[in-house]
Amino acid sequence: LEDETYPGSTGLTVTRTFTIPPGSMNGKYWIRVEYWSFEVGNEANAEVTFYVCGDTGTICASKYEDVDCDGVLTGADIPVEGYFLCIETPFGDQFCQQTDATGETCWDGIAAGNYTVSEPVLAGWVALGPTEYPATLAPGGDLSFEFFNQRLETCWGACCRGDGTCDLTRPDGCDTPGAVFMGLGSNCDT
Repeated sequence: LEDETYPGSTGLTVTRTFTIPPGSMNGKYWIRVEYWSFEVGNEANAEVTFYVCGDTGTICASKYEDVDCDGVLTGADIPVEGYFLCIETPFGDQFCQQTDATGETCWDGIAAGNYTVSEPVLAGWVALGPTEYPATLAPGGDLSFEFFNQRLETCWGACCRGDGTCDLTRPDGCDTPGAVFMGLGSNCDT
């Protein structure tokens, strides 16, 4: 805890710096700065949370769309730009970032430790693989993960079954006797 008295009047601009003490443990830290005046008391506060990371690495994640609807990630499939992918840190915080034009997002210079890398599956998408991965990032490590999905409107449709039920499926999943596939992008409401 530090304090300092600044003589002067209104319009005071003060810049404070904080140097991490030698031997500080890796982890999540919090600093609060308060400005008090004799006339008013507590006039302003600022808070910041930060991590001290002696050992760091990188985690990257990519998102792809199965445009040929074959369920296999191939060169024909395209990266998805603007999709949020997330990590949960060893300290319990979650950070999400959007993918770039290559379908990738990276978290560089993050603390070594145990993470969870995940994607929220949004309406209109079907996950074709895991939606979350456990990840142990070693010091200097570089990990990569892929998420692969199909769009319902592109690869799925309504299957009206002979017993009066309806479900969304790929065309090859509507093969029971008396079932009728209503077309890609169709839904059971119609």
